[in-house]
Amino acid sequence: MFDALPGAARDAVAVLSLSDLGLKPAEVNELLLKAVDLNEQAVAGVIRTLRASGIAEIYGGRQLKIHDAMRVLGNRHLLTLGADAVNRAQVALKNILLVSLEEHRDTSRFSLYTRLLVATNDIKPLVELIGEEMFHEMGIATDIWRSLETAVASETVDPEQRYWALDGLVFSDMKHGSYEALEARFSAMEALIVKHELGADERMSFAMKRMNFQAELGDVDAVNTSIAALQALLPDKPAHQRVFRYNAACALFRIGQYDRAMGMASQVVREYYEAMGITPEQVLMRKQKDLWDLINKPSLDHAHIKHLADALELLAMVATKLGGMSTMARIHAMKFYALAGAADSVVRVGQDAADDFVFRRDYEGAREILEQHVLPTALGENLLGRIVGVRSQYAVVLAYCGEVDAAEREMARLEP
Repeated sequence: MFDALPGAARDAVAVLSLSDLGLKPAEVNELLLKAVDLNEQAVAGVIRTLRASGIAEIYGGRQLKIHDAMRVLGNRHLLTLGADAVNRAQVALKNILLVSLEEHRDTSRFSLYTRLLVATNDIKPLVELIGEEMFHEMGIATDIWRSLETAVASETVDPEQRYWALDGLVFSDMKHGSYEALEARFSAMEALIVKHELGADERMSFAMKRMNFQAELGDVDAVNTSIAALQALLPDKPAHQRVFRYNAACALFRIGQYDRAMGMASQVVREYYEAMGITPEQVLMRKQKDLWDLINKPSLDHAHIKHLADALELLAMVATKLGGMSTMARIHAMKFYALAGAADSVVRVGQDAADDFVFRRDYEGAREILEQHVLPTALGENLLGRIVGVRSQYAVVLAYCGEVDAAEREMARLEP
């Protein structure tokens, strides 16, 4: 059946086979116009042919998708069109998906988009995405790590992109506590920087990740040496300075230098508040919608929202180590994590805030945090890995509040 199709139809099937998801008619038109140089009239004729033969399926909201069995032949045919044609089709589809993600937040397309980033050697945006919680919650990371390993091993991939592939792998290794391969990865990153004279972004990223790894190993001298080297390397730009100070504070926290960590973390928090044009007092007791209205200005850099939340959480952690309490920093961190869509962080920090209230014997305050913020987020976002811990903690707080029967019911629900 495939061989009997006209040449233009075979090419169209090949291009459309790149997507394992349905595409809207306008998206199909745009993809075929850019990838195989068909005009709109020719595209309409091809689609009619494909629909009549059952090769193209229409489902849910008039989206078109090539039949899975035919996609095998389509992908094989795509390779015969040449590397330039394949790349043109992949880039066109990637850009179409990006527009739909920005406009409609359709997360079902996120996995295909990340695969196309790897296929087109567009590694740096992928590395930035790897830092987002949603990326890890969607369960698609394994395929991405494998693709990054392939990019690192390929001499045909641009050296800068190979560097960022390594950067993403280092992030993954450190996030999951897999340190065995890190020394080799750091050596490869340094070799790429030196051999190909990569820029300031690559040098700073390398130095900060290595500093954080040294902190994980407890190497105090190496951490302090790295901090001094980074200070000399930093450009005189506020954004770079904030990122450095946050990472340095994290490293100092890990090696137990809490006073220095507190000074840096406090400065980072102040600077992010200033960058967003608000004060901590304005955040106090303000509801999420009102807080969003306060910060939602044309000048807002959305990355600042999560960065401020991260800095506030770090500030609270350092304060605890110094024997103090910074519950308000955790509560404000929860608010900004919620605005950033970082649900797992909302739950994690909310549990820590509830523990702060329990430590102060304010059991009703702990209960309010769990009932109004932590439980609704964990249940509403289906954070299954958090449910047992959250509900167990809730049972403990209920018992402290004297609601013993309710606590027993919570534990009974968890038993299965």
